[in-house]
Amino acid sequence: MLIRYAQHLAQGHGIVYNIDEPPVDGATDFLYLMILAGLIKLGLAAHHACIALGSLAHIMTVLVVYIANRHVHRSSTTAAFVSAGYLALGPGLSYTEASFGTTVFTFFLALMWWGALLLLSGRATRPCEIGFACSGLLAGLTRPEGVIVSGFILLAVVLSRGVRQCVRLLIVFAIVFAVIGGAYFAWRWQYFGQPLPNPFYVKGQQVLYPASLIVAIRNVTRFALPFLAIMLPLGCRSKLLLKYTAITLLPVFGFTAMWMLLSNEMNYMGRFQYPILPVILMSWAPCAAGIYGTYIKNTVHLMDSRMRSSCLVCFLLLASTFFYTRARAIAGTPPSTRQQGLALVAHKLSAFAGHGYTLATTEAGLLPLYSRWRSIDAYGLNNHWIARQGGITPDYLSSMDPELIVFHDTWPQRGDPAAQGWFRMLGILENYVHENDFVLVAAFAGDRRHIHYYYLKADCPDYDILYNLIGSVRYYIADREAIDISPLISGNRQTPSMP
Repeated sequence: MLIRYAQHLAQGHGIVYNIDEPPVDGATDFLYLMILAGLIKLGLAAHHACIALGSLAHIMTVLVVYIANRHVHRSSTTAAFVSAGYLALGPGLSYTEASFGTTVFTFFLALMWWGALLLLSGRATRPCEIGFACSGLLAGLTRPEGVIVSGFILLAVVLSRGVRQCVRLLIVFAIVFAVIGGAYFAWRWQYFGQPLPNPFYVKGQQVLYPASLIVAIRNVTRFALPFLAIMLPLGCRSKLLLKYTAITLLPVFGFTAMWMLLSNEMNYMGRFQYPILPVILMSWAPCAAGIYGTYIKNTVHLMDSRMRSSCLVCFLLLASTFFYTRARAIAGTPPSTRQQGLALVAHKLSAFAGHGYTLATTEAGLLPLYSRWRSIDAYGLNNHWIARQGGITPDYLSSMDPELIVFHDTWPQRGDPAAQGWFRMLGILENYVHENDFVLVAAFAGDRRHIHYYYLKADCPDYDILYNLIGSVRYYIADREAIDISPLISGNRQTPSMP
């Protein structure tokens, strides 16, 4: 999805989902989008630019985690290595491979927390305060939630040091956010015609989502469980440690809780919660410092050099195995094969990109990107009208007159209260194709949870070619070869249960 925006921007069309349409902020990763478009403009292939930018940000974040542990906390090399290694082998590169800007946002957030740790330790120099504020601004420019989490981090610093000690910091922070951030906010409101990114209107809708909060808590716990298991009990051993633990976990709790404001769609591999992981990795070591000094260090001194070397090798092997296993468990299936069927169909559809056809789809990333068709994001993340009206309507579909409608159904989850907006949209699309002379070309089922439906308008000029083209694809969903179950359900309006 974001690559499509970046390509259009690099070509001089502005931040648009479809060329010759008004600007729309559906990607939300503004700063990442700007950098990516610049790299494409310089001649890099879009996917290569994503990989290069995301990988660089991931490596830099790993270095920040290591340096912060060594420089701020004076932690042991082992503790710093464990923190950096855990992050390095986590799902960061999987997000990059999937072309998300998650690692870039994570990097700016890690930079800000590094600055916060310096301020908490009493090293409050003017350059540190300026860097702290600028890092928060960059995080906010990269992702809108960066503004909120920057506020939580600032609050943690102020609560720890006191308002009087933070007057200069507050002035610097206010100037940076009010002048630069305010100018950006005014520009984007004028450019996009609304103050907030499009997904906020689709996924927010002025209600709370307890189910999203549960998912956020589960993801943060899953990402950082070994370190939270150290911080929470060991951080209560003294009043000083308790204060440190409470202050450092304030941004973590605030960041986690804020996700109840949005529904959980598009939270690929927990990417919304991942950016808080470096904050935990840069904060846990002081809670374990006393334990190390009292028990482990004395034991190490009793060993001879050969025994220490053997123990170190065993530790590194066990740690590497643990990190790799946990990273793969978090990351799940490598994204290089995820939704490959969508990409294969899209590449075949690209031969008809100049025919003036319109695609309406719930899969607003791969299909529109590689097909280059004029596209309608049926969920509304990339469509002003749908977002502001509260959902797609049959009348809107009729006015856009799409030739191809594609939607992704997760049939057994139709009762999930956290995704009722998504399923209302699916119901409208299903009714529309059955009432408007569309033919079911294929229904690719990877399992009961993932079925991709392709409906083609019967009077499409290239109907026969497109029908055979789509139906002939060897289709994959989530790394599983899908089967076409359309012969079982042609003519039925209701989505069937899988056999």
